[in-house]
Amino acid sequence: MAKIININTGEDREIERLPGIECTLCKSDFNMENEGGTSGDLGILPVAFCPFCLSGLIDMVKQLLDIDDEKEEE
Repeated sequence: MAKIININTGEDREIERLPGIECTLCKSDFNMENEGGTSGDLGILPVAFCPFCLSGLIDMVKQLLDIDDEKEEE
């Protein structure tokens, strides 16, 4: 639960917070609905990647496969 206080009126209310997901690589908490990222399985291993790690993984795969971003646009 999280407590929200309106600074203009002083009214407060409680809301239920969704638990964050922990990134498999950097161990930071992130919210897929608000921030992006992805989760799934690599074989039988459950994984989750925050937006920053996901971007890095995609860049690494592009370099390994010799994929040029300019070629994709054509």
